[in-house]
Amino acid sequence: MKTSHLSEEPLDLTFHDNLQPGLKGGEYCVTVEQNLCDNGKPVDGGAYFKALRQEFTVVAPRFTLEPALVHAVTPAPGATGDFTDLLPHVTLNLPSLPWLRRIGITGDDDKPWMALLILRDNEIADDPQAQGETTARTAGTLHDPSTEKNVAAPTLTLSTQEKAVACRTIDVTREAFTDVVPRADELRYLSHVRDAEPRLLIEPVHGERLQAGHYGVVLSSRLARQTGSFVAHLVSLEGHGTRLTGSVEDGIERVRLISLWSWTFHNAGRSSTAHFPSLARGLVLKENKKTKQQTRDDLLLRRPVPPPDEHSDTATREVRRRLCHGYVPVAHRLASGEESFAWYRGPLSPVIPQPLPIRSKAPSLTSDHLSAYLPAHGVFDLSYACAWTLGRAAAMADADYIAALVRWRNSCQNLLARTVATARERTGDRAPEIPAPWPQRLLSLCSDGSVENLATRLAEAPAGHEPAPPSQAAPPTRPAELVSGHGAHLIRAVRQAQSEDDQDLLAMNAWLERLRLLGPVPFPYLVPDADMLPPESLRFFHVDQDWIDALESGARSVGAATMTDALADEAALDPDDEPVVPQAGLLLRSALVSGWPDLVIEAQSKTKVPNVYKPVPAIRRDQLAEDVLLCLYADVPDKVVLREPPQGLHFGFDSGDTLTLRNPRGEGCGTLWPDKKLVNVTTYLRCPGRCVFDITCLTAQLKAELEKTAGSLPPFGPADLAVQLFNAPYQFTFHPPGGT
Repeated sequence: MKTSHLSEEPLDLTFHDNLQPGLKGGEYCVTVEQNLCDNGKPVDGGAYFKALRQEFTVVAPRFTLEPALVHAVTPAPGATGDFTDLLPHVTLNLPSLPWLRRIGITGDDDKPWMALLILRDNEIADDPQAQGETTARTAGTLHDPSTEKNVAAPTLTLSTQEKAVACRTIDVTREAFTDVVPRADELRYLSHVRDAEPRLLIEPVHGERLQAGHYGVVLSSRLARQTGSFVAHLVSLEGHGTRLTGSVEDGIERVRLISLWSWTFHNAGRSSTAHFPSLARGLVLKENKKTKQQTRDDLLLRRPVPPPDEHSDTATREVRRRLCHGYVPVAHRLASGEESFAWYRGPLSPVIPQPLPIRSKAPSLTSDHLSAYLPAHGVFDLSYACAWTLGRAAAMADADYIAALVRWRNSCQNLLARTVATARERTGDRAPEIPAPWPQRLLSLCSDGSVENLATRLAEAPAGHEPAPPSQAAPPTRPAELVSGHGAHLIRAVRQAQSEDDQDLLAMNAWLERLRLLGPVPFPYLVPDADMLPPESLRFFHVDQDWIDALESGARSVGAATMTDALADEAALDPDDEPVVPQAGLLLRSALVSGWPDLVIEAQSKTKVPNVYKPVPAIRRDQLAEDVLLCLYADVPDKVVLREPPQGLHFGFDSGDTLTLRNPRGEGCGTLWPDKKLVNVTTYLRCPGRCVFDITCLTAQLKAELEKTAGSLPPFGPADLAVQLFNAPYQFTFHPPGGT
């Protein structure tokens, strides 16, 4: 077994030519004989020592693969993008799997029994549109010679049990089989073993990443150069060994293959914009269509800001300042009926939001309490008023949340009533008394139907209280003060009595947690103007904590009519449990979102050690639309890394039909040689019409080019080919702009 080492962050990679099992799958028989001889002549003639035979079976996958055996595939299933220079591959969790069986020809010990075929429309008879369709059969009914004389099926020896095993098959046209299926002498180069040892292992973010472990890898020898849909089939070549010479029997129109695993992808081609590096660079660099000059895009979530003008008036400067801070003008009808405009900014701010001068934990009673009037310009800032109204509307639209909230408040009111009653029994009238709801008290005052009596009663002071002096206004009454200063005591009693796993409390807090993560917030409230997030753009932002507080305040205001409601809402808050609130985030609107569903986005923040960063986990990551992705973080990141998904770890060539060579040996094995290239790689195509490589010719030429720099090399093997074709995922690092 030959190995080649390649160092890539975050793992050290080692490629091996193969991993041969002790015994390949199949039927075996062990025969033990004992001969007694005298001077070379048998003594017993075999009459006394009979031969012993022991038959056994080495079980190995044959007709299908369990999902647990497939680690990853490239391109990703259903992916759309530019795969023009990519050699698709499948990674297997069982590293010896490609060599567990024989294909049925002489000298097949080092040859894998499976191959990865890339096929397109009209190349599979029973899947002409290349949609990944297969035909279900059993192993015993793979072929009916009486009705399928023009179909070549694998020649297999099956046991009685194997004949009933279900499998999936495809019928490949004669021409496609001859062109696409690797030759017998090419097979060994198209499978290898990959060992990955951790250097600085980072936790996976989304989807499979390059992980530590031992894997088998099967490569395709075909490039998906044409645009359109392709289907990848990992097929069994067992029983087809004699057909791997490039010729098929006369009269055969289709070759039946057992499909072990399959998936589809769509190649958008080089002419499209679906190219990861181009799309990622386009997030920052914008090209003027007229001048062809590139300028840096504003990566902050705000409308395009006009350039400053020193001669502008005060109003114009104020408008520019508001736009810089992420505000947009909205139509506003005043209470007087006048038509005006107001400023609005959602929870996502391009600058660090300034906290409100007065922050109260008590919920606001109406949205008007959060409307800010700007007297210098005669307009309102309705940002927090809109948040309050939205929170209230979102709560009322969720029947489950409202039901849990009502049940919680009722249980708290009953508990408070029992607590007060118990206290009154012990301490007399000194205990706080829970006032009846105001509708009930109002009806009791009007019980005799006398409005005059109501006016008289309202003018009277409660028993034991002196009326306020006429010149002194009564101070506003806080909810806790309505129970004579015992509100905090009652809240503690509720928290002690209620179980931590109270279902209503858990449901309320879960909904409010989703609200704080802006789950129920419609997109226009997050991005109120389309120009703030144009196509192919990346926008960073801070999260306005006061906006989220107003949103939550509106949600808690539903049905809050009494003092006990306010106490119940306060009791629902655990003082020792700090809620998770986002501090910053990003919005990505790009074909990267739809084309790479498992796009890796890593946020990192600085540490005390220079040039060392720590990960900032995402507390919410949601695809809001086909091409829009939202990420929220509990801390403000200093840099954000966009990386191709782990399936983006691939094998293939560079643009322009070239291949940058890597150091094949020694300490620096795998290091790129930027000035050493294999050019015109399409010269080594065996079938140019279908872009299928002659792997034997390609490896010979690679070895010759490498020896020009590295000197004489040992025979070129699968591990050497893997090192040269290896391409790490594209990665782009963005540094969010400062909060100015």
